Amino acid sequence: MCDTIEVDFTPPAFSDDEAKLAELILHIAIKSEGDPRFGAIKLNKLLFFADLDAHRRLGRSVTGTVYQRLGEGPAPRRMKPVLDAMVSNDDLARRTDEYFGYPQHKFFATREPDLSAFSGDEIAIVGRVVDQYWEYNATQISHESHKYQGYKLVGDGEDVPLGPGLLGDRDLTEQDLRIAKMLEPVAHRWLDGEPLDSIE
Repeated sequence: MCDTIEVDFTPPAFSDDEAKLAELILHIAIKSEGDPRFGAIKLNKLLFFADLDAHRRLGRSVTGTVYQRLGEGPAPRRMKPVLDAMVSNDDLARRTDEYFGYPQHKFFATREPDLSAFSGDEIAIVGRVVDQYWEYNATQISHESHKYQGYKLVGDGEDVPLGPGLLGDRDLTEQDLRIAKMLEPVAHRWLDGEPLDSIE
């Protein structure tokens, strides 16, 4: 006779940043319901451009997530586990369609997002980004993300720094990029309230 073992398959709780990412995914999915070009690639880029714009305007990203360099452009490092957990929790529905001969992985919110952790400025930035890239397909918005200097700075699989975005869209020299990468952690510590005289 065998003893039965009960196993808890409850997905692990999200960290604060993952929870914000999940709620923003729901918000963007709802805002993009009428966009036939909206799929996983475009979702990744909309999140990235919203975080980049917030970093430029507010001194912080909306989600706090870390982006990695992939071939199709920056994507949240924790995107796959967050999406899988959301689908598992029935917060998000996933479907694969064909779009001009290519598979398009689409996501649909199954509940309203909880936006209480976001400021009005952050939600306004997300809305502007969704509107700005509404007519872009996955290839076009990926191409736009490849122009970002921070994306050019790192290799595949590495973290994409948001700091170079503060320098605008001009082409940067190797020295500019080196200095930006060096100053980004100092800037973050300063924005978090650490006194300048304690920053080495």
